[in-house]
Amino acid sequence: LTLTILLFNCSTKKETATKIPILFDKDAKAAGINVFYIPTKLEGVEKEFKLQFDLGLDVSVIYENSLNSIYNKHPELKQKYFERDDYQFLKTKYFFSDFESNLDSLFVYKDYGSDKKYEEQDIIGSIGVNQFKNKILLINYAELYIQILENYSLIDTSKFDFTPMTLTRNNKIIIKLKAGNSLVDFLFDSGNGVPLATINKTFFDEQTENQKELRDTISGNSWGETINLYGAKQQKKISVGNTKFTIGENRIYYTEAKKITELFKEINVEHSIGNNLFMDKTILFDFTTKQFAVMK
Repeated sequence: LTLTILLFNCSTKKETATKIPILFDKDAKAAGINVFYIPTKLEGVEKEFKLQFDLGLDVSVIYENSLNSIYNKHPELKQKYFERDDYQFLKTKYFFSDFESNLDSLFVYKDYGSDKKYEEQDIIGSIGVNQFKNKILLINYAELYIQILENYSLIDTSKFDFTPMTLTRNNKIIIKLKAGNSLVDFLFDSGNGVPLATINKTFFDEQTENQKELRDTISGNSWGETINLYGAKQQKKISVGNTKFTIGENRIYYTEAKKITELFKEINVEHSIGNNLFMDKTILFDFTTKQFAVMK
């Protein structure tokens, strides 16, 4: 009888996965910049910090300036800092909310981050693509959480439209979206503060309204470099399969910034896309079979 009960309990146990909360910066969000952060704790450190969720970054990092401030309160962490010929890393367990990272180290991003004292430290690093190697990443923008999954046992794939995804040598995510009548490669960058950016002026003109009064110019910061982006209202729908993204007030931005142009040419793309286009969607990245999907 005992064995029967144990078997019954095992067979009826519901499989679950941790929902890791998404934290938006309210002021940035109000300005239309939808980058987000994940609550993070380092092992042995009582304070909770944030890491920016940045799928444009190949590896997860901790900012050197922030790390130095944390050392002042937790000097024992210095024993977990290691140097190699061309990189440095902090070897420690860390947690996203209640979810333990499958990685045991963070690369150190030199000469970057806040130099505020420990008590005032907030955003101390960024989560990169290596965090999700051989995993399925689901992002539910409407309900404000992500999940890191091993397989599709918790996902009804019939509710998603899929499209091919590739990873470059340095973990840049390239997805194929339908723009107009063509399948076009886009770099997916969750750290991108605008819905869509391009270095192709012809594509920009084709995809936008051309009334002069609807155009704008914004200045931004891309890892320490000031860049200018020239924007206009999106005109044509972009889709995955039969799932079209709401245009609304979305804008497309054209840039000639040297750093961005060099990056795009290096990975053979001309356009990038970020969180803004998906704010009413649930999306997933399958890093096992190299597919991107949007919930219908």
